[in-house]
Amino acid sequence: MFKFILLTLFLNFVQSEMRFCGHDELVRQDKPKRFLALERDSSWSSLRVEADWSNMSKESKAKYSQYLEAAIDYYANALKVHRYLEGLNWDSNSDTYSCDLSAKDFYGKYIEADYYVLLIETFDSSQSFAARASSCAQDSATKQPIIGFIEINTAYTDDYDSRLLVAVLTHEFTHALGFSTSFFPYFIDQNGEMYGDNFYINETVRDTPTVYMITPNVVKRAREAFNCNSLPGLELETQGGSGTAYSHWNSRIAFNDLMNPQAVFTDFVYSEFTLAAFEDSSWYQPDYSYAQTINFGYKEGCNFHEKKCIINDEPISRMFCNDTHAESLCTHDYLSRGKCYLIENSAALPKEYQYYSDPNLGGNKLTDYCPIVAGNFNCRLPGCPNSDFMEEVCENCRCIEGTYSLTKNYEITHAACHKIACTDNFVEIYIGDNIIKCIKTGDMMDVPGFHGKLKCPDIEAICRVEPCLNNCFGTECSSGVCADSSLNNYSDCNLCNDIPNDCNNSDVPSNYNYSKYSGFWEILAGLGLLIIA
Repeated sequence: MFKFILLTLFLNFVQSEMRFCGHDELVRQDKPKRFLALERDSSWSSLRVEADWSNMSKESKAKYSQYLEAAIDYYANALKVHRYLEGLNWDSNSDTYSCDLSAKDFYGKYIEADYYVLLIETFDSSQSFAARASSCAQDSATKQPIIGFIEINTAYTDDYDSRLLVAVLTHEFTHALGFSTSFFPYFIDQNGEMYGDNFYINETVRDTPTVYMITPNVVKRAREAFNCNSLPGLELETQGGSGTAYSHWNSRIAFNDLMNPQAVFTDFVYSEFTLAAFEDSSWYQPDYSYAQTINFGYKEGCNFHEKKCIINDEPISRMFCNDTHAESLCTHDYLSRGKCYLIENSAALPKEYQYYSDPNLGGNKLTDYCPIVAGNFNCRLPGCPNSDFMEEVCENCRCIEGTYSLTKNYEITHAACHKIACTDNFVEIYIGDNIIKCIKTGDMMDVPGFHGKLKCPDIEAICRVEPCLNNCFGTECSSGVCADSSLNNYSDCNLCNDIPNDCNNSDVPSNYNYSKYSGFWEILAGLGLLIIA
């Protein structure tokens, strides 16, 4: 009975398009005001940010400040600017530059900063956004955003764990800094001119109208990451409403990037693409050591971009899936196990997204309906491992597929988490007392004492450097390890308070994500299908 209810929740929730942020609607309704052109230093220095919390309760400030600080710290580390030579004397008249929001924390103070962000809160479950952001004022000379706000809808975010809050606040702050279709035209090119409409081109790719950002550093970084020298640039999202389209990277291409339009936030990546866009603005100089290697589509070549995801009923890449009969599968990065999200929609999909003889069959809308494994159990987070597979969760654990089992013969594939160790040419997988040595991707291996076989993973991909959980709260993540060693803790106890004592409870499906936050929004986020509009 429980499994039926969970499946019903899965199908109902993932088909709902949850409004998550509405930055562009806000910008269009109230264009940022011009700010006086204060003199800037000609050299590059770390971005200075000041935050005003006077529009939030003490309780909300106590809860959310560390997560905004993580976002601020990340960009203070990752971005440099031409600093203002003088600060601001803030009084109530300055509210006209901050979306007419009060900034009482700033009143009567001389503040030296390059960006001012105001935090506001609402509690309204009738609204469909969890957070949204906008810039309120721009430098009149360069059009660089310098004042903005982030609005948090605590009706939803009060139940978020640290992974989601770091991601949500950083995502929104990225928009406020200028990552938005409303600000791309103000980017300044190498000739000192604003791009206007020249930051993008329209093309038809995969029989689909596609918009590419074509600024030079974005082009360079995209071609290198995907190993495709013919790429015109990097695709912007074209699906969704005005708060989603053109202000995010296309989720079908950049599925686990922080600035994709879906909450794939458990193991999101601060990619070099977003830093490259900021570099192309000429407002910022990025430090790419704070960027992380993408996992989704990495080095997949031009076919990954040019071909449809499913051809003759088969995926063109392991980034996509087709097996809906499997008990569970591994996500593209081998960090989680989950299910192939491929459903029968209530109506025929747009013709360009019909990959099967059944025109109603497809994946999530924002991945161009391509089926992708949606993770719901993270191998690095506390949970209830499946004892029949001798599963474990740990910092060095990764997802492995197979039909192996201690107790029975499996005819369908399942996934499980196991500790691994990588060398230059092979990967070792630890299952109980066994060490399985995988030399060739796809080999089927016996596991002593087990029924069935283990399928060797993509050795290069499973051994690739993984993103740091919580993204080190804004500090540097290098080779999957936080530079601040105190942040290298994969056991976030906020996630394990409500784990059942009896992990073998037969009423609980083995692929359920045991989390304190296992309600409506967490299930969506755990599946990687929470929409950021």
